Amino acid sequence: MIRRLLAVAALLVGGCSTLPPGEMPLPPRSQLVAFSVEGRFALTSRPPDAAAQQASGRLRWLQQAPGQAEILLMTPLGQGIAEITIRPQRSHLRTDDGREYAAADSETLLREVTGHSLPLRRLADWLRARGPVVASDRHGRPLKIAENGWQISYDYADEDPDALPQRLDLQSHSGQQQIDLRLRLETWRSEP
Repeated sequence: MIRRLLAVAALLVGGCSTLPPGEMPLPPRSQLVAFSVEGRFALTSRPPDAAAQQASGRLRWLQQAPGQAEILLMTPLGQGIAEITIRPQRSHLRTDDGREYAAADSETLLREVTGHSLPLRRLADWLRARGPVVASDRHGRPLKIAENGWQISYDYADEDPDALPQRLDLQSHSGQQQIDLRLRLETWRSEP
C-alpha cells in the first residue's frame, strides 16, 4: 500500500514538472513582444469645468505585434463592454450594444467615442515598463516613467529583476483634462 502511494506521489510530482501550454515562463521584460495580460482598471477623468467621470472594471489586453492589439473592457463581473482593435492603418471599437466605430488611430478613436484621451499605442510599452525612466528601484526596474505629459508609477509582485509590473498608476494633468488610470495586472502570458 505504501509503495502504491509513493508511486502515485511520484507521478503527481513528475506531472507538475512541466507547465501547461500558455503557462510557460515569461521571457525577460525587455524581450517580451507578443503577450496577453488580464487585470482590473479604475479610470477617473476630470474635464475642465465639469464633474469627474469614473469607470472601473476588468481588462484583457492581447498584444500580437508592435502596433497590433486587441483590448477587451469588461464590467467588474466580466461582462463585455467594449472591444478595441488596434492595427497600423485603422483602429476599431465595438460596443456591447453592437455599435461600431473606426478611426485612423486608436487615440483619435477613443477620444471621439468616449471623450477620453489615452495613448493606447504607448500603453502597450508602458504595460511592460518601457519608456523614459525617471526613477528605478534597487533591481534596476523602472519605478517611474515620464512621457508626453504622462507620469507612470510601477509596483512589482516580487524581487525578480525581470519581473513584469503588477500595478501601474498613470496620470496626465494637462490643462484640458486630468486623467488618472490605475491598473492591477493579475495574469501575464507570453503569446506565440
